Amino acid sequence: MLPRPPISDTPFALLFSSVALLGLTSLFASCSLTLDLSPCDSDRDCEDGWRCTEDHLCERDDSWCDGDQDCPVGYECEDHICIEDEHHCTHDDDCPTGYLCAHSTCVEDADWCDDDSPCDDGYYCDDHTCIEEEESCPELGGHVDLMWSDFEDEEFTNVEGFREPLDDGTDAIDYAPSSLPNAAAVELNYHTDAEAPTTAYKLYAYPDADVSGFDHLTLRARAEAATTGVRVELWDADDVSLGNQPGAVATIDLGTQWRNYELAIDDFEFADDDEPIDLEHLQLITIAFDHDSTTPAVGTVFVERVGFFHRPSFEDLHVIWSDFDTEGMTNQEGFREPINDRTSPSAQEEIGIDGSTVLRLQVDLSGAQPNAVTGYDLFAYPHADMEGHTHFAMRVRSPDEVVNLFVTFVDTEELTGDGGGTETISTRIDSQWHWVVFPLDAFAANDEESDGDDGVDDEDSQDPNGQEAMLPDMSVLQLISLTLESGTTCPGKATIYVDQMGFIDTHAL
Repeated sequence: MLPRPPISDTPFALLFSSVALLGLTSLFASCSLTLDLSPCDSDRDCEDGWRCTEDHLCERDDSWCDGDQDCPVGYECEDHICIEDEHHCTHDDDCPTGYLCAHSTCVEDADWCDDDSPCDDGYYCDDHTCIEEEESCPELGGHVDLMWSDFEDEEFTNVEGFREPLDDGTDAIDYAPSSLPNAAAVELNYHTDAEAPTTAYKLYAYPDADVSGFDHLTLRARAEAATTGVRVELWDADDVSLGNQPGAVATIDLGTQWRNYELAIDDFEFADDDEPIDLEHLQLITIAFDHDSTTPAVGTVFVERVGFFHRPSFEDLHVIWSDFDTEGMTNQEGFREPINDRTSPSAQEEIGIDGSTVLRLQVDLSGAQPNAVTGYDLFAYPHADMEGHTHFAMRVRSPDEVVNLFVTFVDTEELTGDGGGTETISTRIDSQWHWVVFPLDAFAANDEESDGDDGVDDEDSQDPNGQEAMLPDMSVLQLISLTLESGTTCPGKATIYVDQMGFIDTHAL
């Protein structure tokens, strides 16, 4: 039997020796990273990033840093010390209010909002997020006493006549998108050129219609692009039979938003001053486009209704609800006040009718959520009897030309929760002083017809529980509110002046 070689001469021994040597080398290397055998009396005696221990040896300082890369995740280097980074994050919830997490850092959220951080103009705050307001603001309201055409009946008008293009220059499409609930519209695609300079859309009455009792024509329309020089032409029976020219013409400029264009009959240009148009026998209304006056020469116009109404002429209100002469009070012994802090009222130096004081309302719905409401309440105490009056009227103006100011009438029982009634109508406020006049019988028409043909916007046809709302009892009227609604009233920030408001009875005129 051969003798066993010494263990130190075996490959295993060599391997063991190598591993042991590597371990010792690693150990001393590790120690050298954390411990410097250099003696010291204070941290100043050690290199940067090292500190002096109780054993007077320099030891590496784990909290020392030369940049953020030397610190653990969630820390930053400040004055060579790693401190917790309050802006570090992994989720939005890690950030303070008004900040969001982007690239592991809390940054200010430009779209975040609240009462202390409102949105910019043109935006509203929804769940702490600024959302751009819709630019679309179609005009509501407008009253029609006689509907010439609402385009509900294919091919026919409401006065028993047919409707059709004059020629190939106009292409008419029924049931175009409309703006009022359950309403219809006609789309008119027209083109004019030098060879065919005039085209039109014809709306007949059969045999003819008596509109002599009305002093305004109303047309609700808009254009796909701003269009100027659109002609509204009136033809009596003789004009149609002769076929030469209309008896009266008015010209309007159409914007891209739905609007009620109210044209006073007296403002029409008459073809013959010696023989004015016979309004007792009106047979045709045309919407015409002329190459020399209509711009653009090719375009699209939408028309929702054409009709007539009477606006009574009067010198004084029969009953003044408020002339704003008494601070904080109406003429019906009730108080008046803003609905909320989005409306700021003040007396104006400007003098109204009969030297009365003018109320100035500064309203601001910018940044408000959709359907947010502000405005001004005017009460009667205990209530006022307006039964028998035919019209509500108020003298107003707005340099901002407000679209869709709402006027709400509320009776006593509605305010006390005993099942009373309320009704809302809307109007446009122009830049010059003018009377806004509403016929009160439109309430009844609005209640009977749900298709909006009467043109008065019914904001309260249902109560919050979905039940049909009652009309206000005008014999116990207690509140008139002027309101503006975010997303419906434009602009959202405006100034409105009110001189007088009250009621008239046309039977007494």
